[in-house]
Amino acid sequence: MVSRHLTETAQAIAALRTPEQVAHIEAIADGLRRYAGGENIVWCVGNGGSQAAVQHLVLHLREHSIRAFDMLADNAMVTAITNDNSFPDVTNSLAARLGSTGDALVVISGSGNSINTELAAQQIGGRSGTVFGLLGMGGGKLLQYCDEAVVVPSDNYGPIEDCHLAVIHAIHAALSGTA
Repeated sequence: MVSRHLTETAQAIAALRTPEQVAHIEAIADGLRRYAGGENIVWCVGNGGSQAAVQHLVLHLREHSIRAFDMLADNAMVTAITNDNSFPDVTNSLAARLGSTGDALVVISGSGNSINTELAAQQIGGRSGTVFGLLGMGGGKLLQYCDEAVVVPSDNYGPIEDCHLAVIHAIHAALSGTA
């Protein structure tokens, strides 16, 4: 099992090294660079392991003077909205309350089909915001809302999540000028 996982992850990372995929990663880094030192916010959201990657991404974006926030970091707000409505409504409600015209959203989703991330993408994208995606499994429904996306060519969550972290580090390197 270990060998199979490592082989699948290595194959997926190798597929990210194609000129087309590298161009997508560079386009996301360039798009995020536009937010450095500005007033607009880069909101980030995911679920499960993807949400853990969101926190990692926010850390790196802030190192580059990008006003980045984890949309689900406020546990009190998340649980209040969930209690009053439903979990999918959390990101929809937060994006409606917090997002401003010109903000960006980074969605991280292994399947690309998480309803809460889709609702956030609709809200932010609908306000002239840019939506960036780190996706897997063909991109799912989220791909249609993304202005730019990296789609990991795998149908297995483990290698997808490993690749998303590799892409986050590649974006960080590009923003640092070390890529």
